[in-house]
Amino acid sequence: MTDMFKLSASLKGHEDDVRAVVSPSARCIFSASRDGTVRQWLLTSPNPPTYDDTIAVQATSFINSLTFAAPSS
Repeated sequence: MTDMFKLSASLKGHEDDVRAVVSPSARCIFSASRDGTVRQWLLTSPNPPTYDDTIAVQATSFINSLTFAAPSS
């Protein structure tokens, strides 16, 4: 089973442990951390996968979870 998956990229930026990750698309990832930030990671190059990050939320305490709700029509 472990042969099915391999690490393709490391996302470095949080200053504490990551508590949640959500990916609303193949080119975008959001991660939440105990450092109080939610970071948005956008794919800038597919091979090897490279991401640029921005802080989307800066809270005063840690963030435990994320959710993504797709727009409805």
